[in-house]
Amino acid sequence: MSKRKLITVALLGLFICSMLILVPVQPVTQTQEETGTSQFVISSWDFPDEYGQGIQLIEVYENSTASWVFVPPLHYYNNISAVEWNASVFIKLRVGVFLNHTLVDVVDITGGKNHIRLNVSVTSITATLFSQQNLTYFGYDDLFDPIWYYMYEVVLNFLPQSGEIYIVTITYEVFY
Repeated sequence: MSKRKLITVALLGLFICSMLILVPVQPVTQTQEETGTSQFVISSWDFPDEYGQGIQLIEVYENSTASWVFVPPLHYYNNISAVEWNASVFIKLRVGVFLNHTLVDVVDITGGKNHIRLNVSVTSITATLFSQQNLTYFGYDDLFDPIWYYMYEVVLNFLPQSGEIYIVTITYEVFY
């Protein structure tokens, strides 16, 4: 490398480093604490698998008025976003999943739910706050053969605190 290129790269590196030092970085939690909110990040997941099954959507509900109210938007497998949440408001998740019934030994849609298990855990940076195996079965629909659609839900039994970022992990298992 020539001396001129070496000096240019060194000056560019120094410029970038000085910009990193001069630009103040404000943590997200400070703004959230001021507004009394916490944040849940809806991440991505692989859907469908090679058999056409998996988690298709996650719906979020809040209970600040003594009844469960849907919080738009729907979170489909390719819709990645962050959800700002008011502190001290309970959360309910409704999870929609697809099951390819040709892989399990059932012929009736009501029997397919016995081959699915959904689990949830909620963690903050420092601890696991909530965990539940076997979400509550909510309903089904026979969308198109051989795929059956099931809904499960869970109330996250903890009160979100302002300034926190929560990680919600939902696992989907099919028993063949």
